Amino acid sequence: MITFDSVKKSLRIFTNVFDDEIKSLMAEATEDLARSGITNTSTEMYSRAVVCYSRTYFGERDEQERERLRQGYETIKNRLAVTDGD
Repeated sequence: MITFDSVKKSLRIFTNVFDDEIKSLMAEATEDLARSGITNTSTEMYSRAVVCYSRTYFGERDEQERERLRQGYETIKNRLAVTDGD
């Protein structure tokens, strides 16, 4: 299961200044995945999707990297929607 600390660590953030923003991004990712019918939140693929979403929208300034991350998130989300994370 995805945790705040694991997402924060994946973003390489070691201060509490951005905690609210990170929590908000995690909530957005969770909502987006739920709207896609994804209910199994306990898989590694689900966790990877939340991390990828958070990395996409947390301070990534390089447009090409942001697009690569966004496409990665969409790919993971599509796979989860088909398999529901099994």
